[in-house]
Amino acid sequence: VRPPLRMTAEGRSGPEAAAAAAEAEQVFQDNEVNLDEFVQVYDPESQREILCFVDQSIRVRGLDFKLGYPVDTPVVLSYFDDNDDLVPVEPSEEREMFSDAELALAEKNCDLIDSGVVLTVRGELDEEEESVEGELEEQRMNEEYVRVLTPFQHKGRECYVVEPMDPVVLVFTVATVGTRLGVKVQEGILASQEEVKELMPIFEKDLAARFDKEF
Repeated sequence: VRPPLRMTAEGRSGPEAAAAAAEAEQVFQDNEVNLDEFVQVYDPESQREILCFVDQSIRVRGLDFKLGYPVDTPVVLSYFDDNDDLVPVEPSEEREMFSDAELALAEKNCDLIDSGVVLTVRGELDEEEESVEGELEEQRMNEEYVRVLTPFQHKGRECYVVEPMDPVVLVFTVATVGTRLGVKVQEGILASQEEVKELMPIFEKDLAARFDKEF
């Protein structure tokens, strides 16, 4: 399992900074994107990071907050319970089965990323959904539709890597902006739940105003 990226209060340095910059550079090159629109967001709870692109920006109490989405595909490790419902595994079990899911995705030339907030997958995903032993490819998981990317075995039980159809939305601030190995890397910090509750109505109002202006 790839060790999680970590950032101190002063920011990353040495091998960690070089690895993060190289990782970001490869993603940017693969997607041919504007570097200014992307932020490596640090999640204090998991002490890991997730690469996001910026969709909206607002300023509140002198602070700049961003709303964005993961660059890579968010995924959930799951299994069928006794009621034949597809349910997510517990966080502790997710850590145990990470390497098994990682291996299954590697066979599809995809990487499972141990990112903050949610696991993500990097690589070209198949357009066709996997058939799951006669079950429908789209299953309900906590009232959300998902797309099954690949099955995998863990301790004799068949599990699945699935992509939720609802988008994963993140709110964060940009803490630092620097250049590493010639690549501009913005580093941000995930907003708290209290801040998200306060800011989401403002983001929604801003989005509605943008929509009205465009149409």
